[in-house]
Amino acid sequence: MTAAEAQGILEAAVNDRSGEALATPGLPKLKASKSTKKYKDAKGIEKSVVAARKQRLKGFGFHYTSGSTTIQITDVTGSDVAATVKFDESATLYMASETTGASDTPEQYRVHETASFIKVGGVWVLDEITPDTGQTSLPFSMIDPKDPSETAVTQVAPAPSKGAVPGKKGDKATLEPKKTTNSSDSTMVTTMAVGYDYNAMVYYAMGHYLNYNPNYKAYGNDCTNFVSQSLRQGGWGMYDYGGYYQTNDQWYYYPWIATRSWTSTPDFFAYATWGSGRTYELAYLNSMGPADIEIADWESNGLKDHAMIVTYWASGGTGYNDIRVTYHTTDTLNKSIWTLYSQKPGATWYALRT
Repeated sequence: MTAAEAQGILEAAVNDRSGEALATPGLPKLKASKSTKKYKDAKGIEKSVVAARKQRLKGFGFHYTSGSTTIQITDVTGSDVAATVKFDESATLYMASETTGASDTPEQYRVHETASFIKVGGVWVLDEITPDTGQTSLPFSMIDPKDPSETAVTQVAPAPSKGAVPGKKGDKATLEPKKTTNSSDSTMVTTMAVGYDYNAMVYYAMGHYLNYNPNYKAYGNDCTNFVSQSLRQGGWGMYDYGGYYQTNDQWYYYPWIATRSWTSTPDFFAYATWGSGRTYELAYLNSMGPADIEIADWESNGLKDHAMIVTYWASGGTGYNDIRVTYHTTDTLNKSIWTLYSQKPGATWYALRT
């Protein structure tokens, strides 16, 4: 199989899939003759899951309106009857709020994927597309076949007492000054406007979600490393008193070593909240503002899995605020926190005020 033969089939397939995220999907682009029953069955499950996600997203007052998707093939291997194609999918999606209308700020992402083809009657047909391993928080229209919770149409939400809950429509808490608790006295509150540049944190994240900074090592699961870089850019000083790198009262990165609090989500959470007092937990997701941190515990088992930084905020008027996060693994820019919540209603979420 040649890259040119795979290109047309994959472009049609991924555009059909990303199109399912829209409130009104377009007509299928992939001809029925170009895929196997196995692929069609998988797409049927995926379509049902995404439809349920869209209903949950609608409950927050948001929906996807339009988008575009492209692919870049990176490798083709195989024989005369079977082929494996590695490719990157890049997409741009636009949203609208039921209270404030359409937004001109897009969500963007890049996903590394693998497609399997077989030859039937002398014609190449698509048999399977899967995201490459190690990528979390996949796009809204994509499910991970290796994760049973991803293929479940009906998902159970966590107990409201755990982590942060969505909050109330019309909440304006994010307009308050950035604050953090003083680690020496949990009852004291100090304004953090002096010394921290929240715009620098946001611009760094937006500028490096795809273009990784060569001054830092990229880890297999890079989300927390990326958040740490963004915070450092905005004024979080490294703290190294020469202790063991796995203790959560230090936070530093050197080319030869980094603390777990710099690279690991649960350790970062421990450092950011009680180890340093640089952040405190918000009760409501709808209260987050630019440069705040969102943490996800996908399975609600107490193990925090994924870190993201808020890079876009717009008032929701009488509805939920339009709050977007940017992160690595999967490389994503300005994804709505309500999209994430709708994808993973069984997760527990934590909102950290920086």
